Amino acid sequence: MIQGLGGRLPPIAARSAPTTNPVAATTKVTSAAPDISALASAVRDMASAPPVDTAKVDRVKNAIAAGSYKVAPEAIAERMIATDLRA
Repeated sequence: MIQGLGGRLPPIAARSAPTTNPVAATTKVTSAAPDISALASAVRDMASAPPVDTAKVDRVKNAIAAGSYKVAPEAIAERMIATDLRA
């Protein structure tokens, strides 16, 4: 049996049931219709652009092959942290 930090929990039957539902009392349901034209426009823009910047990939590939590509671990770490914070 799993124990909490303070020891054993009382049996379920011994616990008191909540008298109100605080989530239901404070939850508001709103209906926000998305702007379909803006969404369709964004989809068209993304579909027309290449998914990868091939010129940049070629530059990095050539720099690696020439031995001139420098790795900046601090910059990589900062961008990884910034990406995780946005999620």
